[in-house]
Amino acid sequence: MTERWLPIPGFVGIYEVSDLGRVRAVERIDGGGRKRGGILKPYLSKKGYHRVGLRDRKHYSVHQLVLRAFRGPPGPNEEGCHDNGIRTDNRLDNLYWGTPTQNNRDRKRHGTMPVGETHPQAKVDEDTVRKIKARLKTEPRSVDVALEFGTTKWIIDAIRSGRTWRHV
Repeated sequence: MTERWLPIPGFVGIYEVSDLGRVRAVERIDGGGRKRGGILKPYLSKKGYHRVGLRDRKHYSVHQLVLRAFRGPPGPNEEGCHDNGIRTDNRLDNLYWGTPTQNNRDRKRHGTMPVGETHPQAKVDEDTVRKIKARLKTEPRSVDVALEFGTTKWIIDAIRSGRTWRHV
């Protein structure tokens, strides 16, 4: 199968994107008579996505450019999703426009959604949660359990109700 290239919407004649997730500047002769163009080297964003800087001095996620060129703009409340969970795999057959709910289901399926101790805002670990749940069976007041474990009543109530730490 050969690599297919399409113009990037808003940059027709300047940039193209391929169905394999590569971005290139369209070859042209600059004011000095030199050839310009070629494949752009993406960089890795803080969130782990490939991004490229384009002529308008803005930076774009490669998966968004692929989807916009090959599938059109997103629908209302849609975002670019990676079917296999690999944020740097920007092949068209791995990408789709989906809702945040679909994207979160994918993240759970791939194991890339931070839950429990892997969540950046986690205040307690799994062992502590097990102890809190055991303590909640004998102590009805969340505030007392919170004081005992050095945390807040909100965290204890969230654990009790299953809003957080449901998997433990």
